[in-house]
Formats: sequence, C-alpha cells, structure tokens
Amino acid sequence: MPQTAEQLPSPGVVDPLPSYSKAKTKAGSSSPLGWIALAAAIIGLMSYVVWSRDLLGLNPPEIQANEPSSGADLDYQTAPEEVMSPATAPDIAVEPAHEEGVSETVPAEPEPVSEPVPDKRPTELAEAKPASVEEEPPVDEPLRPVSGSDAAVVAAPADEKVSLLKANQNAILEPARRAIRGFLEGENWEARLPYIHKGNEQRAEVAEYYANHVDLPFLDYRLDYFHTEPRPGGRKVYVFFLTFSNQQDGFPVIVVEENQTLGLDWDLFVEFKDRHFQEFIEERDQTSQAFRVVIQRVTYWESDRDQIPDVENLVCYKIDPPYPGFTRYAFVAKDSDAGRRMVEQLSWQEDPLAGEVQLRWDEFENGRPYLTIDQLVSRSWVRR
Repeated sequence: MPQTAEQLPSPGVVDPLPSYSKAKTKAGSSSPLGWIALAAAIIGLMSYVVWSRDLLGLNPPEIQANEPSSGADLDYQTAPEEVMSPATAPDIAVEPAHEEGVSETVPAEPEPVSEPVPDKRPTELAEAKPASVEEEPPVDEPLRPVSGSDAAVVAAPADEKVSLLKANQNAILEPARRAIRGFLEGENWEARLPYIHKGNEQRAEVAEYYANHVDLPFLDYRLDYFHTEPRPGGRKVYVFFLTFSNQQDGFPVIVVEENQTLGLDWDLFVEFKDRHFQEFIEERDQTSQAFRVVIQRVTYWESDRDQIPDVENLVCYKIDPPYPGFTRYAFVAKDSDAGRRMVEQLSWQEDPLAGEVQLRWDEFENGRPYLTIDQLVSRSWVRR
C-alpha cells in the first residue's frame, strides 16, 4: 500500500520514528492489542518530544537578571522572534528509543519563525506645511515685448511668449535690416545714398570717398543683430554685427532711427570697414585724429613699465578698437589740462566706454614713442 502525503516524512528532516509505517500496517485499529500499542506510542512520543527539546536547547534555564546573554540564551517568552528555527538548528541525527510493533505519531515539524518586515519608511520626512497655509506660486519676471502687440504677448501661453517676442522683434528690426541691405547691395554710391543717415548732408563726402575706393555692391556677407539703444530726442540706435566673406573678423554697424526714417551711420561704417585705427597704429601718423573705440582707465602693469619715465605721474587708458589684435595704451600727464579733463570725464569707477577719443603720437624723454590723449570727444559712437 503506497504512503499518503500525511505518512511521508517532511523533506530535509530526520525521521525520528523509522518503524512508524511498518507498525501501522501490522496493528489493526479495531483490535485490543492495537489500542494498547497506540497508548504506548503516545507515551513514547511525549517522552521523545521532551527529550528532543532538551537536547536542542529549546527549553533553556532561566536567564539571571543583569547578566549578558547570547542569542542562543534568549527567553522564549520574551523574544520569540529569535528562537532558533529548524532551518538554523544544528544538524543532529537522532535515533530515539522505540519498540518493534509500536505505532507512533510523527511529530509535526515546527513552523519557521517569520522574519520581521523591515520598516521601509524614509528616515527623514519633509517638514509638513500647515493645511491652512497655501503656497504662493512663483512670480515670473515680466517679459518685455518690443512691439505694440503687448496684449497679445501677455495673453499668450508661457510656451508661446518667446516665439511671439522673437516674431515681434523681427518685425521691428526688419526696417533696420532693409536699410543695411539697401546700402550694401546698391550698385553705386548714388544708389546707396538714400540708405545713409542724413545722406544728403554727406553727399559730397560720400562722392569723394568712392572716387578713391571700389564702388561695387557687397553681396556676400552675414548680418547679426546685437542690441537696440534709445537715444536723446526720441531717437533709437540699432546695432548689428556685419561680417564679409573676405574678412576673418566682422565689425559693428549702426542704423539710426530719427523722425520715422532709418539710415546707416556711414562714416562709422567706413571707419570700421577700412580699419582706420589699425592704419594709424601701424603707420604712426603724427597728426591728431579721432577714433571711435572702447576706452577704460587702468593701471599700467605691462613688462615694459620700468621703461616709461615718470610712470607714476601718468594717467593710463586702455584703448580697444572693435576688432581684435590692436589693443593699445594711451598716456596723459596728471598735471596737464588734458589729464585733468580726462580724470573728470572718465574715472576709475566707470565701466568701459564706447566713445570717441582724440589721439596722437608723442615721445617720452628717452625717445620711446607712445600714444597720448588730447581729449574725449564724445561718450557715444554716433556723431550726427
């Protein structure tokens, strides 16, 4: 007769009653001898359970108070979670005493003690805000539309405001771009004259210039917007950066808006395109000339400082044209009229100034040439 699931010993556990199956088949459940055998089996089972618990240390003596104890000596009643489970108990083969022909009941396998579930809550919680306090939404910086369609921009969703502002800006800048393109792409100087700021006042000067220079249209160039600057009298100045294909470095160009008309600042265009300051530096022209540059007061600490006589009594200014490679320093005596005017007009506290300055070449007592400043002509690049 095959064994049922109840008769099979649990896997991995030593069967303490190896003759249980045989005894059960021999003893009849209805005979007196069977009842006697069953009673003997129960008594033997109780003895076996007590004996096995003592052997495995599951009934340890009471722990004395204030004495250190190990994990194996814990009181079962006070720390049930740390009682040794069958999976962790020593692997001891036990052969309990038994009698042939005695039917015994297989002891139930002790249930494994479940491990405590770890607390997965965060150790630090964000400080809770009172329910009555409502968090105010962040305040965005107000956008500044550059055209008259302010209401449409303000009412637009946030993700559309930038594109609307760019569209408005392009619409505002288009007349200035047309003025530059009309000037550059004109077939000759007379075709360019309408696109020049106050062109009729400069007609003779423009004609003389192109009589000595190439008078052809510029077709290969790049134009990039820089910024817009308001000017006194309701005027506006639009600054772009112009780069020709045959030049490595570009330069600023300016469109002046006045009385609802726009025109290119022609003399600034010529000065920067032809690099008048570079020519003045390389040829050391002895005449005094005005240049539109970026100027800033500094202390001169270059390696040749000791070669400049009486350098402590000189005011030094850094001069930068609007193209790289030609930064220079200009000096003026502190006790001279020009020096006192320059100190008053351009102090230490001021940022670099885009202005117009009158320069000339001079020599120190030791024969060393240097740039000197005659005057600060204007605090702007726009002359007219």
